[in-house]
Amino acid sequence: MYSPDTFRDCVISQIDLLSEGKALEAFDQFFSDNVTLYDNGTLIASNAHDGRALQAKTLRSASDIKGSIPDLTIADDTEICVFRDHSSYAGKGKDRHQTNRLVWQKWRDGKVIQQQTFDGTKMETLIEGGILKSPDNLGRRRG
Repeated sequence: MYSPDTFRDCVISQIDLLSEGKALEAFDQFFSDNVTLYDNGTLIASNAHDGRALQAKTLRSASDIKGSIPDLTIADDTEICVFRDHSSYAGKGKDRHQTNRLVWQKWRDGKVIQQQTFDGTKMETLIEGGILKSPDNLGRRRG
């Protein structure tokens, strides 16, 4: 039976995969077929197939992926989590690329049903507003 403990275990398992640099594996295991993905408030994919294709395109030219996921907060009662993504990878020219983004996820039955990522000013505004302490605040504002 699915429970808050199961939700927490799923989130932690996903974070473990991301920390190991296994973003596609995490996507395949933990994202719903009908997931919606947003980047800085703009819809970028309305299903897992399109979302995975976007990730695969980015990761295709990446090597030496080093996952770094600090600041994880899990809201068990609303099945929402939020974390910082500071992962890095080597690109085509072997230059290192550093990710600095905020990731907000709404889960249901062990799967991510909505993911919103933020960077730059939007990320800083959300962090200053306390999103890392109360991740469900974004869900209330966005519906």
